[in-house]
Amino acid sequence: MAVVNVEYSAEIQAKAEKIWDILADVEAWPRWQGTPFVKVETPAPVKEGSVFEVKLAGLKWKVTVTKADRPEKFAWIGKALGLTGNHEWEFKEHEGKTIATTRERVSG
Repeated sequence: MAVVNVEYSAEIQAKAEKIWDILADVEAWPRWQGTPFVKVETPAPVKEGSVFEVKLAGLKWKVTVTKADRPEKFAWIGKALGLTGNHEWEFKEHEGKTIATTRERVSG
């Protein structure tokens, strides 16, 4: 089985709540990502257990939110064509700035 792990952090000039709210607005993803997403079901607000489908890299992923801890963590697991993707966002605020860290693991 192949496994790919990616981690990236960036400092953002915004409060963690603002960043979390933007990320948790799944319906807005197509506007700021420039990728054609397909929404199937997104309970508002997004919470642990929310399920939706997105189209990424030509694959349709069934995604389940596994962590929705505003404003600190947002995570989901997705499945497509025998692949499993785990994606986690973590936000740590300090003096009005936020360190946003994203971790992604794809296996299959």
